[in-house]
Amino acid sequence: MRYSVLVAVAAATLGLAVGLAACGSDDEGDNTPEGSGGGGASDAGGQGGTAGEDGTGGEDLGEAGTGGTDDTGGSGGSAGEQCTAIESLSGAEVSELADERAILEAEIVKPEIDGVGRDLLGVEVYSWETGTFALGTGINHNFADCEQCVFVWSNVESTQAGGKDYFAADGSINLSTDDEWETVTIKFNNVTFREFDYDTDSFVTDGSCITLNKEVVFDSYPF
Repeated sequence: MRYSVLVAVAAATLGLAVGLAACGSDDEGDNTPEGSGGGGASDAGGQGGTAGEDGTGGEDLGEAGTGGTDDTGGSGGSAGEQCTAIESLSGAEVSELADERAILEAEIVKPEIDGVGRDLLGVEVYSWETGTFALGTGINHNFADCEQCVFVWSNVESTQAGGKDYFAADGSINLSTDDEWETVTIKFNNVTFREFDYDTDSFVTDGSCITLNKEVVFDSYPF
């Protein structure tokens, strides 16, 4: 079964340190200001408040605020969705190879995803090709069918509680190889991972989310 193989490989993987620069400010939502109501005469209500602006920042924009009544201002827009942005990784390597199937992994250094514990980024490729591949759609819309499968596992050690599984729901990857340096480079383009249930092969409703927008070089390219 794919999942049991991945967890076993993930729990045993160690590699060389490759720190990546932080990139997180664009993924965080900001609360938008509240609307304000207009003033009125002593015997008349004020003008209706203006609607709050849309929330900015997070992966999804916030909802617009509501307009005010004669005596009250409008409400502010809601904040955008808050996802945890992966800031740096280490030990990126090709951990397993069989025919056209390969597993590439890197340890997430910052931040801690779901509390203290070892967190891993994983890419499993079933059809070895270079190029750009969309995630969360087409053949890559679920784990059962994906050819370029991209994951995050949090708290992968069996003794650690609170671990979650994440699967790429949006974004794309660009995959290239370097025969001289024996490396695989993957550019993660605005990839959003969402909490995933492998038993049902579906995303968890209102689950946590993670973002990654980095280029990662995986060592030990063995082809």
